[in-house]
Amino acid sequence: ANPGNSPLITVEGWPVVIATDAAGRLAYATNMRGSLLVIDVASASQVASVPIPGEAHSLAVSPRGDRVYVTNTDNSVFAVDAATRRIVGTASVGAGPWGITFWTSRADSLMYVTARNGGSISEVDMRSDTVRRTFPIGGRPHGIAISHDGSTLFVADDSRGEIVFVDRISGAATRRIPEAGAFAIAITPDGRTLYVTTNSGYFVVVDVASGTITERYQ
Repeated sequence: ANPGNSPLITVEGWPVVIATDAAGRLAYATNMRGSLLVIDVASASQVASVPIPGEAHSLAVSPRGDRVYVTNTDNSVFAVDAATRRIVGTASVGAGPWGITFWTSRADSLMYVTARNGGSISEVDMRSDTVRRTFPIGGRPHGIAISHDGSTLFVADDSRGEIVFVDRISGAATRRIPEAGAFAIAITPDGRTLYVTTNSGYFVVVDVASGTITERYQ
């Protein structure tokens, strides 16, 4: 289906995850056949392909927009310079890296990566591309988001069927909200609400303060 007859963009390989830069000028897509695809939004065309070792899987654009971080199925996260379109750093993380979120401050430049096959979250220093800590949370974590004050990580676990609140400082799970097949997660600009998709065909709304599901759609 193509609602509204939107333009279709033909790209190489098997695209998996897509994200745009802050300006909406470029889009990036991972290609399971081993590349990061760069798409010009205005012309709706692929303009570059950056080789990624292994099977490129997920991605996220850094807060400053200067790097695109790409995971592969061999437990690595690659930092791709957005200007030169070259890999400039590599971090080895937990098994099956998928979700990525960021926390930056005057003191820290950190990336958090879920390991869906390792049941954990890796805390990566983006300046050195090294893992500082690993938080074992169990299950099969996929999507991840962070509170606006940086205190809490929100993780969607599709095997245990939970939305997990994790204290970013201690790495401990502080709340687990049952939701079968929780998969992708996002937080609203005001930080008050989480949106979670599930692999069982639902879309749920979570109130962060109370930790309760307020709406469910199918």
